[in-house]
Parts: sequence; C-alpha cells; structure tokens
Amino acid sequence: MKKSEIRLYNILFPLWFLMFMPPDLLVTIPVNFAVDSAVLFLASHFVCRKMGKTLWKKCIFKVFLLGFLADLISAAILFALLFLLEGTPAEAFYSAAVTNPLSGVGSALIIFCAVLTASALIYVFDRFIAFKNTGLEKSQVHRLALFVAVLTAPWSFFIPAY
Repeated sequence: MKKSEIRLYNILFPLWFLMFMPPDLLVTIPVNFAVDSAVLFLASHFVCRKMGKTLWKKCIFKVFLLGFLADLISAAILFALLFLLEGTPAEAFYSAAVTNPLSGVGSALIIFCAVLTASALIYVFDRFIAFKNTGLEKSQVHRLALFVAVLTAPWSFFIPAY
C-alpha cells in the first residue's frame, strides 16, 4: 500500500452500530466526558496545583471509561435486585424506588446506596488504576480520587424515570 492511499474498511460500522444503541447514550457519553474533564481539571488544580493540563492528558480517558464502568456496575446491581425480588412482597416497594427514588425515605436510601456503591468503585478505580503512574504522592492521589469520586458519582439516579 502506498503512503498516499487511504482505505476505509469500517466506514459503515459506526452508522450500523447507532441503530442498536439507545439514543440516550448519544447525549450521556459526551456530557459524562465533559463533566469528568471539568472535575478532573478542577480537582488537579486544587490538589496538585501545577499539573492540571498534564494530568488531564494522562488520565482523562481512564477516568472517563472507569467512571462509566462504575456507573454501569451500580445500575446493573439495581436491576439485578429488581429481578431477584420479582414475585416477592418487596417487589412493589423496590420497583417504586427504582422508578421514583424520591417517593419516600426507603426509596431514597436504596438509590443512595447505589450511588454510594458507584462512588466507591470510582474511587478505587481512579486511585489504583487511573492515577497509578502519574508521579503524584499517595496523599495527592487519595485526595484526587476522592474528589473525583464524590463529584462524578451518578447523582442522576435520583431523577424519576417518568
């Protein structure tokens, strides 16, 4: 193949893939990336002072992907519990909690536990994977991961589904 020759083998793949992707992801993914970027940049400014842009370049994709993974794991746990409780007396309460988290204190506690789980996963993923080879001190990595975990937790779980 010549240097000036360009081949586009998979040009139709992204268009084909969009047919099977939920339309919410077209908004969720860029917004999540923007929020993660802003939080990481601000956190690095407060924790590391001078490493803002450099740290962002090193870590943003890991922070974004691992944060999205933590959100998905937490949501999967919520839905798994919904299926496990099917046919039990707790099913009505739990399904109400998932569809309208602010309908009562118990509902809010269930969703808060899911958000707390996602936040803990984000902290662990960021501390031990995303910020691993950044050259920061352990205390800085701890504070940075904590800052990112709290601010990028899936607080949107509290938004009612209807």
